[in-house]
Amino acid sequence: MKKQPEKTAQTKQSMIDAFWVIAKKRGLNNVTISEITKYADLNRGTFYVYFSDMNDLLAQAEDEIIEDLRSKVWSVFEDKNFADFQAVSAKVIEVFGEYDDNLFLLLGKDGDPQFLDHVRKEAANVFNAVMKQEKENPYQDYIIAYVTSAFTGLLQFWHETGKEISLAELSGLAHRMTLHVMLGLKEQSEH
Repeated sequence: MKKQPEKTAQTKQSMIDAFWVIAKKRGLNNVTISEITKYADLNRGTFYVYFSDMNDLLAQAEDEIIEDLRSKVWSVFEDKNFADFQAVSAKVIEVFGEYDDNLFLLLGKDGDPQFLDHVRKEAANVFNAVMKQEKENPYQDYIIAYVTSAFTGLLQFWHETGKEISLAELSGLAHRMTLHVMLGLKEQSEH
């Protein structure tokens, strides 16, 4: 008898959901297969139908988040003009800011550095697309590295401090700081 695709997807998702619940309580590196299957009310063998080990589960869970973020961030560009950096950056911050704690667990101090690298690469693709609309800058790769690190760091700090300021304030702050750095580099390169 063939497995039903919806049931298969639901079983896999219930294990990923169990992973997140446990990881929020105990940390990413302290989750066991036994805890996941117990929480999801499944047997241990079922885990291995979907995942080879905990690293595989984490990688698949991260891929889900990356794909969701990619979709949401790129959809921003359907409505916004690339040249309107403030509107684009505000919307991107909004997308990240409204995301659940799973994202910030991965980005946090006890998170997964590989995930942070993946987010930075995705963000670099976005900023690259935005910046290619402007004249070629010899410092473009450095600017992109700075901006993506700054944005992810700012969002992490915002989340870790209990989201003390609104997303609009965070967005305005990010825009002013980013613009200052980018204008500063433009001025230096002209001398």
